[in-house]
Amino acid sequence: NYLEAREGVEAPGLRAGDLMNRNLVFAEGTSTLAAAAQAMERGAYSQVPVVEGGKVTGSISETTILRALARPEGRRAKVRDVQEDSYPQVDEAFPADLLAGLLTRYPAVLVAHRGELKGILTKTDLIRGLRGHSLRKPAAPRPPGET
Repeated sequence: NYLEAREGVEAPGLRAGDLMNRNLVFAEGTSTLAAAAQAMERGAYSQVPVVEGGKVTGSISETTILRALARPEGRRAKVRDVQEDSYPQVDEAFPADLLAGLLTRYPAVLVAHRGELKGILTKTDLIRGLRGHSLRKPAAPRPPGET
């Protein structure tokens, strides 16, 4: 397809809003690390933003959780005690060809519209989008006899 032929050259007309994952999952700063890890595992996320009082206060990753749980006091720690810096935020209209520079420095980028968070974008989302692959996961097959 056109994008595959021009891969690495440019991303004509693609914007952050075209590539983002609209399923935003957060870890509450007041949650335990175990609760955050379970939520991340359920959604198969390796990192998520941290929120408190409706505001993004940082981020947490599997690596951060593992490091914290390896310490004796880690099992009692709250997400806010070990969170890392927040991910950068861009507008939905932000050009996709500029996202690679951000994603080489950060594991994710938050996408907003007029200040309201709308999605999150990772390296995988960007690569899939630039190569022209669908970002939607295929529906799970249904067992025989089920409609």
